[in-house]
Amino acid sequence: MTVELPQNCKEGDKLSFCAVLNDETLIEPFKNNFEFNVRGPIDSSGGKSKRSKPPSNKNGDDLSIPGGIDLPHIEEVHESDWHKHNFDKFSALRIENSGERVVKEDGEASNYLYDFFVNVDNIHLQRYLKMELKREEDERLPQHRFRIGIVLVGLALINAYSDNNKSGENEDHDEGHLIDTIGKTTRAFAPFVLPMIDFLGKLDLEDVENAYFSGDST
Repeated sequence: MTVELPQNCKEGDKLSFCAVLNDETLIEPFKNNFEFNVRGPIDSSGGKSKRSKPPSNKNGDDLSIPGGIDLPHIEEVHESDWHKHNFDKFSALRIENSGERVVKEDGEASNYLYDFFVNVDNIHLQRYLKMELKREEDERLPQHRFRIGIVLVGLALINAYSDNNKSGENEDHDEGHLIDTIGKTTRAFAPFVLPMIDFLGKLDLEDVENAYFSGDST
């Protein structure tokens, strides 16, 4: 992210920002507050940059979403390429170690980055497009929602795996176990991604109040 600094700021100042996202599916705007300290100018005349390389040279999307989450390198996989990733019609996601690491400011390398391969011919996504999508709606929107939803599940599992490794709670440190777990979990979650997004997107404040205060048993 690049921002233009105020003219009167100086090295050592702490600046506060608020990023606001407005969307028709949100009851209230999403706000993300963040701060950073102003550092001195960077000498661009030489030396090695600490900017990380992209996870791989393969074709795909490197996206980001509001809330401070950077999405990884994502590739769409069609049925013709299922055999390359051990996919079938129910598969949703497979991750592969990219061999790249992000170098932190202190020079320490972070965990490995992963490439994400999403099955865009997943049977549940295709059923939704045929049965649930309205004629006037663009199929690219649910396709994108499915892809992002599945990737976020994968990222959550990677984050939990990394945290457990640091704390020594992981009984199995084998990366293959992580890859297998993500494949099985996203396979199970795939039927619910788009229905869940649709349901949550249609909720309004009245629905929330009725759910909590109606007294109806569920």
